[in-house]
Amino acid sequence: MDPHSNSAGHEIDGEEPPPFLGSWHRVYLAIVIYLVTVIALFGWFTRSLNR
Repeated sequence: MDPHSNSAGHEIDGEEPPPFLGSWHRVYLAIVIYLVTVIALFGWFTRSLNR
């Protein structure tokens, strides 16, 4: 058993897992992917509309 979690599986330091995607690592990864996609789309729109 992880020394940083209690019997319910929640972390002792008050951090609970997010309500979606299962871990904060996955949430942060999803945010980074979203931001990269938005930036790429804005770049593509800018290039295609300035021709």
